[in-house]
Amino acid sequence: MSKNNVDEVSDSLVLANEDRRSLNWEPFKEMLTKESDGYSVQELVYKALNGENNKVAAYKVSLTSEKSQKGYGYDQPIFGKLSANQLVVSGGTVVLNEQFKPFLEVEVAFQVNETLLPSDDLTTLLAKVDVLPAFELPDSRFKDWFRKLSKELFMADDAMANLLVVGKSVSTANLNPLDLADVTMDLEHDGSELGQSKSSSVLGNPLNSLKWLVEKLDHIGNRLTKGQFVTTGTSKTVDLAKGSWRANFSKGLGSVALNVK
Repeated sequence: MSKNNVDEVSDSLVLANEDRRSLNWEPFKEMLTKESDGYSVQELVYKALNGENNKVAAYKVSLTSEKSQKGYGYDQPIFGKLSANQLVVSGGTVVLNEQFKPFLEVEVAFQVNETLLPSDDLTTLLAKVDVLPAFELPDSRFKDWFRKLSKELFMADDAMANLLVVGKSVSTANLNPLDLADVTMDLEHDGSELGQSKSSSVLGNPLNSLKWLVEKLDHIGNRLTKGQFVTTGTSKTVDLAKGSWRANFSKGLGSVALNVK
């Protein structure tokens, strides 16, 4: 892989974002050949869209089930990054035609209160964060991409990071790691129930997803620090549609809501 390939893919993704025109992925499928290629493009695109010194406000973890990893020929999750202007407070509004073709995903998220270290076990990680209900709205700048992209293009497109809807943070003082593996989430659209999902579908426990990210970032010299959010992976995925969305979480985690017009 040449530097020219990284530059071409990153330039194309930036232009697609600015023009709001999705790309055919086939011309790019052989241009990135290893993990470092994909994450290099991701970093270049993030800086081009957000500025050199724009701190990452949130990370997302994707491919947090064996089925989703197999779909992209990979054996681990993939992370993406979101800036502050990609965060939506619960109850806010999103305009559907300003997106490409987004999904809505129900997720357990965390907000960091103290720098997270790769040596932290799950109990220590839990003590350093608040937990919150979230919707992630992944979207791609590639057309017809679902389970068709290479893992490198998936990384390059910021793991489909688009918007993150954050509910109210809840203290973890009265929670233990096993509680996070047993959260149920009931999704509603315009008052109609769309079914229940479980947090255990995310690597067995969303804390495992958080720990994976802490260790992955450490390998590239980064840390999760106070104020940053992490959304840990989907427990349920549906197509985003206009209307009123709500998910109610067990274990005292409250709910998250979104209006789409």
